[in-house]
Amino acid sequence: MVVNSPVMRRRIRKIALYVHLCVGLLLGLYFSLMGLTGSTLVFKSEIHRFFKPSAYFVAVPANAAPLPLDRLTQGFRDGHPQCSISFLTLPTATNQALIVGYKLSTVGQKRPQSMQTLIDPYSGRVVAEQLSGGWFFRTVHNLHARLLLDDLGADFHRYAVFALFALLLSGAWLWWSTKKISIKIDGTFNRKIFDTHNVVGFFAGAFLFVLALTACGDIWREQTKAVVAGLTGAPLPIEEKVTKVGDRGHVQSPYDAMLAAAKAARPDMVAVAITDKYRVRMANPNDLHILPYVVPRCVTVVCNQSDGSLSKIEDPAAMPVGQQILAWLLPIHFGQWGPGISYYFVKAVWFIVGLCPSILFASGVMIVLLKRGVKLR
Repeated sequence: MVVNSPVMRRRIRKIALYVHLCVGLLLGLYFSLMGLTGSTLVFKSEIHRFFKPSAYFVAVPANAAPLPLDRLTQGFRDGHPQCSISFLTLPTATNQALIVGYKLSTVGQKRPQSMQTLIDPYSGRVVAEQLSGGWFFRTVHNLHARLLLDDLGADFHRYAVFALFALLLSGAWLWWSTKKISIKIDGTFNRKIFDTHNVVGFFAGAFLFVLALTACGDIWREQTKAVVAGLTGAPLPIEEKVTKVGDRGHVQSPYDAMLAAAKAARPDMVAVAITDKYRVRMANPNDLHILPYVVPRCVTVVCNQSDGSLSKIEDPAAMPVGQQILAWLLPIHFGQWGPGISYYFVKAVWFIVGLCPSILFASGVMIVLLKRGVKLR
């Protein structure tokens, strides 16, 4: 039978409709939850700082300079003797607090909690202790990433993403058979619901496909690395095993020396963070308004463990294509990739796209009910 024949096209459309209907009804609530939690997380940094300014901003004393990083972190260690520092988010304005990230193991928790201590850089006083990003957004993040089910939720994501691809591809085929992307204002109620489903699916489909594809980079990491290596024709380098700065029993980390080395190496950039592997992230001064910082745009200054002196500079623009692709997967997934002021426009688009699965699920259910003769009030 000829593939392009009307009979074959009708059969393919029937199969696509069946797949679209089954997947949409069975997993529609799940995809709606992923979209809503994703939209909630898009502006989490800005929202949390807006509603909790006392934690992130401090009073600037007259004629006072910030204390050395080594002294501030030593104060943290004295108050948290059993914890290892994971990262430092450095103040880039005079009224910002120093953020110390660390892991905290508690009874009943399968994994250590990501915690933050916010410190006044002028006095060394602890301003706040909180879950990373705040309790609400941490809970939403765990719901989005693991459905609050730890490994079971992660395993569910691993296979549900293929159902999302099936839903998107079948929806694309169904749209292609009609090619309608308008809402008939003077049409019947049934027609308006169908057109709304069609239009929202058309405009959100490409974005949702990108989100599903980038999600695969996180939940199928090793397989993604293999695919990227195959497509780019070059093997990806093995990650270096470096003694972490915050390891227990390790001597006081040379944070001030690392910071000085980074500023000397890239005086045109601003240090925004220090990770637990002797790496100082440097951002363009024009990007300091961006929260969180777009890591693939940050130059990383790697320092020596012994004295914090310069070891090497990792410029993302000089990385192999495969590494650049992998580095951008998560920023793209969370809408953190727009350059300059467009950064917030992209996040706004991602926020709206996250609402679309709920609209598509609700309109899809209504279409099914209307076709079955159910009267909606």
